Amino acid sequence: MRDMDYNSGMSNRRSVPIVLPRVEADSCTIELREKILRDIPMFEDLSAADIASINRLFVDRGFEPGATIIREGERAERLFVVAMGIVTLSRATESGGSVLMDILTTGEYFGSIAGYGPSSYEDTAVAQSTVCALSIDSSAFRRILVEHPQVALKSIEILTDRLHLAHEMMRQLGGYPAEARIAYILLRLAKKLGVPWEGCTLIQAPLSREQLASMAGTTTETASRTVSRLQRQGAIRAGRGWIALANTPALRELAPEFNLR
Repeated sequence: MRDMDYNSGMSNRRSVPIVLPRVEADSCTIELREKILRDIPMFEDLSAADIASINRLFVDRGFEPGATIIREGERAERLFVVAMGIVTLSRATESGGSVLMDILTTGEYFGSIAGYGPSSYEDTAVAQSTVCALSIDSSAFRRILVEHPQVALKSIEILTDRLHLAHEMMRQLGGYPAEARIAYILLRLAKKLGVPWEGCTLIQAPLSREQLASMAGTTTETASRTVSRLQRQGAIRAGRGWIALANTPALRELAPEFNLR
């Protein structure tokens, strides 16, 4: 991956301070793959030798920006891990639209394998930058579970925790005003995508008002008004397609009940 400079030539408010990662063909090295797998909760208790063995069961593949990696409703055949890059997860609504569920980065995983999760993909995953993703199919994953029973227990714990977290997020987001929901989304994204920039924490991924509204469960107009108000209050800095947190405590005051896991 090319070096990313977050500080030079970015003082102009009209400029876009987002530097998307560029994944080169040789970026996803064996060492990087093993490090990423070692940091995944379901594999965290395994030895270095075990991780090296598991690594050989995963395959890596590159995706260009805008490429669909998995599509909602298709049979769940592979589990994916983001090795490098940014991936968005969206889900269809009953009205025919779609909701942005999350923005993923290195080490986060998506998709599922029939028999060890939903039988079909619940989200559509799209590469927002160039992406290197690791993936594994059901037979290879089954081999891991047979050879390492502790991974099976971890997997159950993780699936249960994810389901609980998703339900809790929906409950909390539905019960708070739009400003609190938007503050929560910004804090959550900054926690995993934030980088230092001009005294702020820049969310290092493109983020439009439409996407922010989708994640917060509100309208684009409400999201735009809220962003403008937060800018006037000095809580954030923002431009076309980017947002930086300038006063994190102020945002936390707007969403004090949310648990940022």
